[in-house]
Order: sequence, then C-alpha cells, then structure tokens
Amino acid sequence: MNLNKSIIFLVLFLIIFGSFCQYDDIIQKLSQQISGLQVQKSTKINFPFEWEKQKGIYESWVHINVHGNVFMQTIRNDVKFFDDNFFVTAWINQILLEANKIGTIQLDKDQLLNAILVEDTYLDHHSLGDPIVNFWPERFINGTWMSYPINLVVPIDDEEGFGNVVHKLLDFLGLDSLWKYIEPFLQFSSEALAAFHIPPDADDTSVNLAMGCLLYENKDKFPDAFDSWWSSNKNISRIMKYLTDYAYYPLMNDENLDLIDSRTYYFMHEFLESGVVKDKSFGIVTTWLMDRLKSKNGYPTEFMPFNMNNVDASVCSNFIYGLSQLSVSQLIPLNEWISDEIKNLFVNTATYVNWVIQTGRLLERPDLGILYYPPIYDMYWFVSRTLSLFSGNSFPDPIFETVYNMLLSTMENEGTAQILKAVQEDSNNAWWDDFLGDNDTNLIGKHVNNAEDRIFTTSIAMNALIDTWTIRNDYKYTWRQETPEYIKDIIQKGINWLVKYSISSTYKPENPFFSGSGKSPDSMPFWYPATYIEYLNGTVVPPDSPPSVITTYLITAMEGILSSDDYNHMVYDELHFQSPTPTNFTGFNSATFFPYWSSPAFTYSTTLLAISKYSTITQSENKN
Repeated sequence: MNLNKSIIFLVLFLIIFGSFCQYDDIIQKLSQQISGLQVQKSTKINFPFEWEKQKGIYESWVHINVHGNVFMQTIRNDVKFFDDNFFVTAWINQILLEANKIGTIQLDKDQLLNAILVEDTYLDHHSLGDPIVNFWPERFINGTWMSYPINLVVPIDDEEGFGNVVHKLLDFLGLDSLWKYIEPFLQFSSEALAAFHIPPDADDTSVNLAMGCLLYENKDKFPDAFDSWWSSNKNISRIMKYLTDYAYYPLMNDENLDLIDSRTYYFMHEFLESGVVKDKSFGIVTTWLMDRLKSKNGYPTEFMPFNMNNVDASVCSNFIYGLSQLSVSQLIPLNEWISDEIKNLFVNTATYVNWVIQTGRLLERPDLGILYYPPIYDMYWFVSRTLSLFSGNSFPDPIFETVYNMLLSTMENEGTAQILKAVQEDSNNAWWDDFLGDNDTNLIGKHVNNAEDRIFTTSIAMNALIDTWTIRNDYKYTWRQETPEYIKDIIQKGINWLVKYSISSTYKPENPFFSGSGKSPDSMPFWYPATYIEYLNGTVVPPDSPPSVITTYLITAMEGILSSDDYNHMVYDELHFQSPTPTNFTGFNSATFFPYWSSPAFTYSTTLLAISKYSTITQSENKN
C-alpha cells in the first residue's frame, strides 16, 4: 500500500515538474537575451562611431518603416539610431518584476538597480520635484531645461552635413544606388528636429508609477532599487493634479481645456456625440502634461507636437493601469491621492477606452486613435493588465469595480473576437502578424512576408488573452470558469509557437512598439475639420488657405462638441487647406514612411512574461 502511494506521488511529481521544465529552459534563455541587451557601460556620442548610452537602460532603436525591395528592407533594418529613452526600460522593469513574482526567473539585484538609477535624468525639471516623467532625458541648454535626444539631434544637426557623410559612405561601399531612397528620410529628419523638445507626458508618468508600485511590492527582495526610485518619486499624490489639470474637457468653455487635436476629434466624434458627455466636469486624460498656453509660452524649448494636446487610447489604458496599480499596492494610502476629480477622470477615460474597443473603432483608424502605438494588439494587453490586476484583489473603491466589470465584458466579447479574427494557425501552433515587414518583395519582385513583428505580436496577443481569461492569485494563474475550450486551445497553440520560434533565427525579434503621431500625410492634423486655426501669435488662419501657410507655428484644433450633422458637413463637404478629409485608413505599409521604435529586449520580455504566466496555469491543472 505504501509502495503504491509512493508510486502515485512520484508520478504526480514528475507530471508537475515536467510541465514546468518544458517552459523553464526557454524562459531562462529569454532572460539571458534580455540581460544581454542592457547597457553595461555609459558612453558619450562620437558620431558616427559611437552612440551615447546610459548604463542600465535596455536597448531600443529608431528605425524608418519602409517596405518593398531588398534595398528598402536594408534601410528599415540597418539604418537605425540608438535611442536613450527610459520608456522601454520602465516597461521591461515591470515585466521582469512580474516574472520574478511568478517565480520563473530570479531577477538579478544589480540588473534591476542599474535600470532604476538612470531614472533621475528623465524627471521633469520644470515640475519642482514632482514625479512627472519625460520620454527623453533633459539637458540644461541656453539657460533652460529641455528634452534632448542626443543620438537623434547630433546626426541630424551635424555641422559637417550628415547627408554628405552618408552619401560618401554609400559611394565608398559601392551602394550609391541607395542614396535616392535615403535622401528623403534625411530631409524629413531635419524638419522633425523641432519636435524633439517635447514636454513630460501622462504615458511615461503612468508607466513609471506602475513600475514604482511593483518595486514597492518587491521591496523586501530589492530594497536598494525601491529606495532609489522612492527618493525621487515621493510626491505621488501631486501626479493627480497634472493629470486632471491637463485633461480634455470638451464642454468646459475654456480654450486651455476644451480644445483638442483635430485628429483626435475626428476619431472620437461619435463618442462625443453619443450623449455620454453630460456636463463640463467630463474629462479624458490626454497625452501631454501641458496645455495650449503653456505650450505657446514654452516654444521652441518645450512644446507639444503640432502645438496641441491629443488623446491616445493606449495612453489612456496605461493611465487606468497606473492608478489601478497604485490603489492595489497601497504605495500611499488611497485617501492621500483619490478625489472626486480623479474619480471622474478615471471612469470617463475608461468609458472612452471601452468604446474604442467595443465599437471596433480601434480597427478602423488606429493611425488616429492610438497615435503613438502603431500595433493594435498593444491596447488589448494594456486593458487586460488591469483586469488581471483586479481579478484576484478586492476593489479599494467602487469606481474600480465599475471599470473592471465594464472592461471585462468588452474584452471577453469584442476584444477577444477582434484578436482571434486575425489569428493564423495550424494543428499545433497559432501566431499573429501586425505590419512590420509584411509588404516586402524579393529580388524578382514577388511579394514576401518577412513577418518581422510576428514574435512580438504573438506574445502581446498571448498576454492579452491570458490576462483576460484567467484569475490571478498571488501571481498564480487559473482559468476563469467561463473560459471556452477554444480559447484555452488557441492560447496553448500560441505558447507552443513562442516556445518554438522566440529565440530561433527564423524570425526577427523586432517590434514597432511606438512611434511619432504622424505616420503618413493622412495622419497629419491639418487635413481634418478644425474650428480653431491660428498661429502661435494669435493670427487667425482661414480654413481654405493653401497648404503653403502650414508651419510649425500653426495650431489646428476642435473646440467644444458639434452636432453630428454639422461635423459631418465639415468632414464630407468642406476642404481643409484645400484637401478633403482622409476618411480611409490605407495601412501602415502605404507609400509613405515614418519613424518607429523597436526593442528586441522588449520582445523577449513580453514573450518571457506570456510563457511564465502560462506555466503556472499548466502547473495548476496538473495539480488538479
């Protein structure tokens, strides 16, 4: 009898241990890839021989999204600039802290600490010690602090002429035929120089807040990392004032609050016209922690792109998660930061995010609705992270339960359906593509799909589906009771694919994780209806003016809320700077090009996280 019990115990142990081991090997290899892409030594820029890098950040690169023949593919993959943003590093820190809590990795203390120590250079010097964060580090130039991405500025602004250097190099290498492809990018880059002096934003600030909450949860294991972060981020409650002060209030009757980017209004006008905006207290969080007047006064050292704020639904989703994480972690007591104003902003922003997914508007115009996140799957994951967070926790305030129930219903229905509509699968594997490398041609001009973002997109889809359809208790995941078998099956297939290909040489670990807001002529604000068209000096510009009047000093925005009939008349019957409204999205692989940020370290991180989560599901099933 005792022998039988021992055999049964041994069999169960081998089943459970074996299910863990099948994923442990790939997880450890992914972890090694990530740590290998962390900068180990700070360097100063010596262009074109060396980039400026800060010790501790994870690598990310600015590429140009072009497509087509092998020359264009070479430009997309090999013409790139190292970018010293903190955004990617903050995201990877969160993911590694989560994986460490799950128990699939042992995060190195020095690796984490080095990634936290650099944060100080990204805090906004104009915010007087408040934890407001910039995308790029600030530098003190000509008597003022400004955002300054040195690896982008120096090559473009090089006194010897970056274009001449590139042209001569191509000629030396026998690749002069590439010059006709590269020259337009250099001209575009020169015009974009002014856009580098951006203000702090709600996205970086929310991501930094969520990271800090995770550090707080892990402070016993990583006390130095938390103490370093906390020393610069103590005034957490002050963040709320920035979020509410610079939000979009369409009925406020104040030009600093009721004006919005004309692209944003076009994307959300049906939401605004639906009657959901009841009074002037209705607000939605915006991208930039700045208003029109502050931007005008800050020009040209710190100002918003196109001189106007906008709403990005992915940024909104990160705001929702940041505040949700703050409420659950109790980094500071709830009563120290929550208020009626922030409650309204939280619920209203979540209502908008819900509408974006539920109505399918996300799929219709991602170029306008998620201005800075080209991959649509990002948003599904950003929303589902909040669902996972609350699935195993109590609600600190009724507003969180309201938002949770609303978003859960949409993600289980419309969100999941939208993700599954794009799946590709065989008998054992499932995968997703977005757009990177999907519209190329080979040497004889035949179409090829290089699927350069397949690993990333599949990992994001997996995280979104797992976070939607599981309950998380103490970082252990179990299926929700209502989870259909076909959902479990597709997730299993997706994990199979990631295990098979994520560190193979078959596919590139690239991603178009984020970008600038202008990705084609059709995504520029000037061609959309606007009721407020002025230069920064207050000069009113007639809407039928020729496009030659468009300069970096121009503001085009919508004020208040128009009736559906009035707005549709502007969309379909009027011209804007002598051009019709671009009402159709032609995709991100159209005839134009745009810069995007790619980080293989981030691809490896999201893949590691998805497999880590799934490994706990299989362990739980085997135990049962």
